Amino acid sequence: MRSLFPRPLAAAGLLLLTGCVGDLLVGACTLIGCANGLSISLARIPNDAYTVQLLVEGEAPREVNCPDPSRCNGPAFFFENTLPTVATVVVTTSAGEARQEVRPTYTTNRPNGRGCDPVCRNGTATFSAIIPGA
Repeated sequence: MRSLFPRPLAAAGLLLLTGCVGDLLVGACTLIGCANGLSISLARIPNDAYTVQLLVEGEAPREVNCPDPSRCNGPAFFFENTLPTVATVVVTTSAGEARQEVRPTYTTNRPNGRGCDPVCRNGTATFSAIIPGA
């Protein structure tokens, strides 16, 4: 009995279909979200309550309060939706405050894979100034 499709055409169609399905299985995008922002790490953690303030020219000050250092998310604090090239970090304790200018380094992340949205930029900087009470 004679086939409706010539063998070379059927083989080419099978390869094409396999390639498409392979792309769907291997290159499929997931649904992981991400946020743009800056993570400030403290080199030293104060012993008592403290506040971390991020000052960026042209933006409202951002602040994280830590009333109990054993319960805070430190030593790193994430400030969402800010990507400064330079910023001032102020750490305040009951014993005083310390300031440091930071110049973050940034990476671009695609948590759902290459070619998939979202694309997020994340910066990191370390606050290494001597903090009163740390």
